[in-house]
Amino acid sequence: MPLAAGLLLAVYAMGWGIAWWTGAPAVQNLATPARPLAAAEVALAADLTGRDATGKPVLRQAGFDRLLKLIAEADDLLVLDQFLVNTFMTGPDGGAPPGRDLAGELAAALVRQKTAVPGLRVLFITDPINGCYRAGCPPALAALPKAGIPVLVTDLDATPGRNWLTGPLQRALEPLLDTLPPARAAVLPNPFGRNAGQLSATDWLRLLSFRANHRKVAACRTRDGRCQALVSSGNPHNASAANGNLAVWLSGPAAGDILRSEVELARGILLRAPDNCHGPVPAWELWRDLDRWPLPPLPAPPPAAAARTSDRPVAPSHGSPGTGDRPVAPTVSFLTDARIGEAAGRLLATAGPGDRVDALLFQLADPPLIRAFQDAARRGACVRLILDSNRSSFGRDKHGIPNQVTAAAMHDWAARHDAPLTIRWFATAGEQGHFKALRVAGSRAAAPDALLTGSANFTGRNLHGYTLEADLLLSPAGAAGRQFDGIFATLWENQDGLVYSEGYPARALAPGPSRWARQLAAALAEITGFCTY
Repeated sequence: MPLAAGLLLAVYAMGWGIAWWTGAPAVQNLATPARPLAAAEVALAADLTGRDATGKPVLRQAGFDRLLKLIAEADDLLVLDQFLVNTFMTGPDGGAPPGRDLAGELAAALVRQKTAVPGLRVLFITDPINGCYRAGCPPALAALPKAGIPVLVTDLDATPGRNWLTGPLQRALEPLLDTLPPARAAVLPNPFGRNAGQLSATDWLRLLSFRANHRKVAACRTRDGRCQALVSSGNPHNASAANGNLAVWLSGPAAGDILRSEVELARGILLRAPDNCHGPVPAWELWRDLDRWPLPPLPAPPPAAAARTSDRPVAPSHGSPGTGDRPVAPTVSFLTDARIGEAAGRLLATAGPGDRVDALLFQLADPPLIRAFQDAARRGACVRLILDSNRSSFGRDKHGIPNQVTAAAMHDWAARHDAPLTIRWFATAGEQGHFKALRVAGSRAAAPDALLTGSANFTGRNLHGYTLEADLLLSPAGAAGRQFDGIFATLWENQDGLVYSEGYPARALAPGPSRWARQLAAALAEITGFCTY
């Protein structure tokens, strides 16, 4: 027994050493510098799911349709960086409601555009989860390399990982297990569903590290030389078709900065792990070709005066009824990884008496941000949160962790302090309120006017550099901020004759042993990192 304990400690020590040597230095270079840049046009596109008087779901999808429109307008350069692109966890096996074939539509749109414009340079970046961490091109994207579109599967060893329980074991044992045929045999059950095939021991080790390229970004240059980009909270993933999401479409210098940033990420992936490239040319040739892409030059930041006066109306962009699709041209910062958490904290710190703090959140579990919401309410800001109840995820029971635990603590705090902090729930029934959006605004002369949204959940894992994330900070948000205000009002007030949200008591955790057990489980998950948030 002492020998076994000593061997386990030695493996953990080896894993931490490998993690420090290979992971920690690399992650420092993943977050791009935040550059406030002008945008020619900006518009929000929302995917909203409500229920009519009979309980039937009513879907209004604009975000994914805007992604398809961006692809159809690409004529020179096109880069997509998408987390979930697969057909797993759908139907009875996964418990997800039937919906659109988002993964199939996306792949077909890319093949169609590449065929129509043979000279189009296209690159697709994704996460290894879509292939269940197995080698090879993810099944849903197999048609892309055949059409001349390279697919890059992100090398997640460049991120540090947050799972303190299995992370060191993965770092230490994975190289060894990769050499043992029994460890590489796909004989273990797959948590993503029976239709996803079985996994090997090494696949499970990679899965339990909970690393991810969680971005949802697309950027292109059109025939007239204009750059445009889409930064979203939504995944082109079949089981996510009914989820609520928010996307920001923009054009101009800020969009060119996003395009440039994603190409640099692709170069880093190729340089570190060329075997993760699946495409019509060898990895070294693609890496060399990316050097020759005619990327837009880095523009100078807009002067302060221009930023204050850039709120001008422009022609409407693609959208759907009910989303308030009225674009504007604010100053935009493309934020990645740990810089998103820094921006969210600074934004909440600006909220003062009479200001509004509105948030739509799929997951809220980061203690510093939870305190920042409470501090804003303590200073007199009106804080309103609409949270997903985290009851289920792809057919699996999540027991309300983390949001129901977080909401219980925040609701009790607000009651004790008589603070203006109110919580509602998305009225979901199988789908998710998958938003990640924070809005701070007010009527004071020095009041902030900002909107932060994108891929990052408000959790320690997503905000502090443990995953690859991409958000946009619009400040001043201008008409785009007012557009978000309209979307938020629709959800908060259940407008359009549909039910989008419900009051806190509807899904609150009742006091008692069950609540205490969930609070303990959430605390242990936060401490150890053995969780997906």
